[in-house]
Amino acid sequence: MAAVLVYIYYTYLLAKDAWTPSASFALKAYPSDPYHFALLVQNHSKVSLNCWCNLNATVYGQAVSLGGFYSGQSSFDLQPYGGGNGHFDIRDILAKANRSLEEMKRLAGSSNPKEQLYLNIDFWYNPVGANIVIRNPRQPHYFDFTRDVMVADF
Repeated sequence: MAAVLVYIYYTYLLAKDAWTPSASFALKAYPSDPYHFALLVQNHSKVSLNCWCNLNATVYGQAVSLGGFYSGQSSFDLQPYGGGNGHFDIRDILAKANRSLEEMKRLAGSSNPKEQLYLNIDFWYNPVGANIVIRNPRQPHYFDFTRDVMVADF
């Protein structure tokens, strides 16, 4: 009898977990261009989700907004267990801050790489039609122009 109760309890936990809203994102540089990034978004649940993101980009402390999804102004809608991707380019962020890639590479050795281009990525989601908001922990990153790589700043 105890084994049946344990089985029922853990089966319930597994079923409940699948209906708990859960989503994540990952950054991936395109192999042919280290300044162009795919933002991969994944729904890990049986619930349709509206996903939101804000890169919170700064260039030498100056806030830069890319607008749309990357500034938390529009959602990326995902079906159960679905995924999708978007993309953004470091050069676009720099252009909005009146900077160039060449300038950033030239200044890279003389300043702290975290000051040059910093992303404090905020990602949140809600089940479609629901008013609850679930926020993932912020994920800070900076771009190292000496090595041409995005670095997670944990």
